[in-house]
Amino acid sequence: MNLANGNPFAVVELISQLPVSKKVTADHIRKIDHEAGIVYRDWSWVLMALWTLLVISRFIALGSHSFEGYILAGMGTSIFVLFKYIVKLRK
Repeated sequence: MNLANGNPFAVVELISQLPVSKKVTADHIRKIDHEAGIVYRDWSWVLMALWTLLVISRFIALGSHSFEGYILAGMGTSIFVLFKYIVKLRK
């Protein structure tokens, strides 16, 4: 109740999201995390696929002797790394 700012509805809502629990006990309330109701999406596989495509495009441009393609793919990779670094700093 202290963490719910005195609002019992917040605790009840978190408990209602537990699929297994039918009866609420003090142990249930102690085990509930404050982020129990937040659903996170894991986008790491998309980022790894994008990174892989950028690296592959650099090698394809290098193999086809496309200097412009190699530079553009390198710039894309560096922008991706900068974006990843900024996202890490915000966390």
